[in-house]
Amino acid sequence: MLAEVEEYEGEMGSEEQILPDIIFFSSGEVTPFELTLHPIGDPSRVWLLESDGFTLIEMLLAVVIIGVVGTTVATATGGVANQMYALERRTIANWVAANELTRLRLAQRQEIGKPITESRKTNRLYMANRQWLVERKISKTDTPMLHRVEVDVFELQDGEKIGPFEHMTAFIGRN
Repeated sequence: MLAEVEEYEGEMGSEEQILPDIIFFSSGEVTPFELTLHPIGDPSRVWLLESDGFTLIEMLLAVVIIGVVGTTVATATGGVANQMYALERRTIANWVAANELTRLRLAQRQEIGKPITESRKTNRLYMANRQWLVERKISKTDTPMLHRVEVDVFELQDGEKIGPFEHMTAFIGRN
């Protein structure tokens, strides 16, 4: 922008005289001056300074950008919710498996002297507002004093077995 300064030729107290739109008083001077701004460069770009709003294309472009950003945010939020549900399910399944191994160890301590035998057992239980199916398999190892215990945890939804969400293996002494 190019600024042009002209001295104001009127009297300050005169009611007949019309004052300019913009008046700057310099320090110590009584005479005001008028400031006129002229665009420098391409005169065809003057419309940018005189524009009263956005064009239809600019508005449509803004709506498209907002729509794309909104869709992306919604998709990312949905993905995070799914990940949190899966993580919660796996965490609870881990607790169910750990509880099953603890039950087995406690039962072994109560029946001292009775050796653990090879077996398969299926349990249904309820934890964290969900139905779980626990499959436990006890098998021999190469060491006669140890048994291998494998626990698989499934979730039951509408009677259907989904999973396994946890597979835990432990070794327990024979006596």
